[in-house]
Amino acid sequence: MYLLNLALSLLVLGGVWGATLSSALGGILGGPRILQAMSLDLITPKIFAKGHGVNNEPRNALFLTFIIAEMGILIGELNVIAELVAMFYMAAYLFINISCFLEQWSSPDFRPKFKIPIAVSLVGAIATFLLMIQLNLAATLVAVIVMMAFWFWLSKRIWY
Repeated sequence: MYLLNLALSLLVLGGVWGATLSSALGGILGGPRILQAMSLDLITPKIFAKGHGVNNEPRNALFLTFIIAEMGILIGELNVIAELVAMFYMAAYLFINISCFLEQWSSPDFRPKFKIPIAVSLVGAIATFLLMIQLNLAATLVAVIVMMAFWFWLSKRIWY
């Protein structure tokens, strides 16, 4: 029985390490390329659109991603970082629910493949916002302020 518990605990530990490394590598490799693509679409500054070498490696975007990651590391407390990241994910779900509600409410030609009542989107948005406030008010305020600043900056841009 002891050997079985040891084997299972080692298997779980290996799974946790594998998932952690997979997520870290996905963020390290994917983040700069997403920033580069956003710059090519003129959403973020053009300096991040420039690639180097045969594979068009986004060095400038990689440097900015490094700076952001380093700032997170310098905070030093993983719980603070986790709460802030969780708020941004929950805010994404909040805005998906708000978008779905507004599309169903105002656009008669909105016909998604999945049919849900309009109240589900509204209740989901309200519940997500209340949960964000309940979990951590300060992290919620930081996430909302950052997203409002980003929205304000994007709304003032001239789109061609």
